[in-house]
Amino acid sequence: MLKISEKLSAKISMILAVLFLIAVAAAMVCMPWLAFSMIHMPKEQPHIALVFVLVYGILALAAVAGVLMLCLLRRIRVGEVFTDKSVAHLRGVSWCCVLAGGLFVLLGLYFPLAFAVAFVAIFVGLCLRVVKNVLEEAVVIKSENDLTV
Repeated sequence: MLKISEKLSAKISMILAVLFLIAVAAAMVCMPWLAFSMIHMPKEQPHIALVFVLVYGILALAAVAGVLMLCLLRRIRVGEVFTDKSVAHLRGVSWCCVLAGGLFVLLGLYFPLAFAVAFVAIFVGLCLRVVKNVLEEAVVIKSENDLTV
């Protein structure tokens, strides 16, 4: 497998995180057009307001997760990985994934494919929780090692 340098990897991750935030912002602006033209959602659907609240809630959670990821990537670039703040950022991203998964479950009542997306979002949130627990334990170990030196 091709291995790239840590510096280049961090830069690529930063660029992708910024592109993700731009995509979320574009989706927020274009959502009414997307809903009415691409999904063929009729404007007189009785639950249209609830669908838009769910979608904009998901996009807001995605934006928060994107910002937290940027903060975490910045901390990685400056070498502040094993800190309580990094753990907090990762915790926030995991909760955003789980909450978005919950909103996708509700959205699945109107669009059945959303149930599959909900499953993936909740699974990613769970994976991030596990990584957060590992990082949290690493912070404890690092703190103990810093005290013994």
